[in-house]
Amino acid sequence: MTADTDRISPARQLIGHDRTDVPTPALILDLPKVEQNLREMARRMAPLPAGLRPHAKIHKSPVLGQLQLDAGAIGLTTATVWEAAAMADAGLDNLLIANQVDR
Repeated sequence: MTADTDRISPARQLIGHDRTDVPTPALILDLPKVEQNLREMARRMAPLPAGLRPHAKIHKSPVLGQLQLDAGAIGLTTATVWEAAAMADAGLDNLLIANQVDR
């Protein structure tokens, strides 16, 4: 068991419990709704001559990033090098860092 697995194991045990049982702060998602939204994004993008590259700065989750890629995204956009590094460390690629360069 890795240190990361040890760290998230208690959280995994809360999957399926009532949301009031989860200590905060916590990200709680309605997974069927997430999957529905991913399918809808893919459906809307399908007829367009462009690829979808969603911004991961909101969720900052490699798990959600992978779901987006699995749903047809061509890659992910991050706001910082650190966000991109976290995605890359999780095995995700085709990352775009979109950030303003100040002069």
